[in-house]
Amino acid sequence: MPLIIKEIHENHSEGHRLDDGHWYEPFTEDKGELFRSMQKEHGACTSKIYNDVPDGTSYACGWYFRKSRQYEDAPETYLHGVWVLYKEVNESRVQC
Repeated sequence: MPLIIKEIHENHSEGHRLDDGHWYEPFTEDKGELFRSMQKEHGACTSKIYNDVPDGTSYACGWYFRKSRQYEDAPETYLHGVWVLYKEVNESRVQC
C-alpha cells in the first residue's frame, strides 16, 4: 500500500516550530529504508510516535529525530527536532 509522510521541524532548544510541512510521497515505501534515510538526514531517533484508537489499542505512525545544528545567522547551535509522520493510503480513497 502506498506510503505518505510529513516532516514537522522545530527548534527543540527554544521550543518553537520552524515548519509544519505537508504530506508527500517518499522515495520508498519500505519503512526500514525510510527510517535509515531520515536518520542520516535528521540525526538520532529519540522516540517512536504512536496513535491511540478508540478500542484501546495503538499503532506506530512515525519517529522523532534530533540533531545539533548551527543557526543560519549566528555561530551558536541548537537542537533541531523533526517529527516524521507516516501513513499508508488506499489510493481509491485519497482525495485532492
